[in-house]
Amino acid sequence: MAFLKGVVEAHDGLAQVFAESGGDLTLASPADREAELDELVRDLALELSGILAAPNDS
Repeated sequence: MAFLKGVVEAHDGLAQVFAESGGDLTLASPADREAELDELVRDLALELSGILAAPNDS
């Protein structure tokens, strides 16, 4: 959590990071920065051998 929050906060105004129960994290971004956030998340997942899940639109 701390690592991700630090990376996101280094990109001024890109997104907010929220921790939910069970350890899930939510990233909330302004609509006009969606593509930039998507790119950052993809890059981090590749660098950290992570898995990207489809967004939960519920």
